[in-house]
Amino acid sequence: MKKILFLFCLLFAFSSNFAFAESDEQSIKSSFQDLVKKHIDGYTDDPRVLVYYVPGDLSPNVPAGWRKSKCVALPDYSYDVTKTDSLTTPYTAYLIYKMYVLVSPAFDTKEMAENTETFKENKAPYVYRISFSYQNGSWIPETYETEFRVKDQYHQSGELLAKIVGAVLTNESL
Repeated sequence: MKKILFLFCLLFAFSSNFAFAESDEQSIKSSFQDLVKKHIDGYTDDPRVLVYYVPGDLSPNVPAGWRKSKCVALPDYSYDVTKTDSLTTPYTAYLIYKMYVLVSPAFDTKEMAENTETFKENKAPYVYRISFSYQNGSWIPETYETEFRVKDQYHQSGELLAKIVGAVLTNESL
């Protein structure tokens, strides 16, 4: 009887531990999903508006003047969370999203640029990829990669993720 009770307790302990591990993994994945939503929605709340002056001697194709730029993230994004064997970084994740960086035409004054909501048409959005690691209960951004002006049909194909991940991108530490 003691052996049966011991085995039952042992079985319960192992199954509880597994259940807590599953719950913990779901919680970690859910926390990344919340982070993704906050990041994408953040561009609506704060479109990163910037007003700046471009001198006329930069390029013959770029007229001098004040410009305004702002970011518009698209709701079309993807992400993934992967469990690792590392004790210090038990999970890694990435977020891939598309965003237009809208730029106004050149204006004579800073005030005119600040007040405009007229922006040049963009043919295709920029594609961004942020890699994260999960350390000490927090998601830490590791790399920020950019691939500019990907063709529209490339965005619509199922190969988008593989192409971006496999491409040589500009790596910048956050």
